Amino acid sequence: IFRAMDADDSGQMHFEEFDHLCRAIYPGLNIDRKHLSDAGLKGLWRALDADRSGSVSVQEFMVFMRRHGMHHETLAYNVHKTHQHALDAE
Repeated sequence: IFRAMDADDSGQMHFEEFDHLCRAIYPGLNIDRKHLSDAGLKGLWRALDADRSGSVSVQEFMVFMRRHGMHHETLAYNVHKTHQHALDAE
């Protein structure tokens, strides 16, 4: 999954790549702004970028997925909870 998101093969995912993957129709996830606002997407990004470096490593992505993956709750709830946590942290 990470390799598909890392469009430039840098070993790091940048927000533009993440945004494209989430919003693009194909091969992306086609998540409409009415289901996940731009602010929500940025909140999710902040949760992924644990070290606040501006990019997400494979390790950061794996840790996030292990903690918040689909086996715990639904994706929509995870996005909402992550966004709320990011807002509370500000």
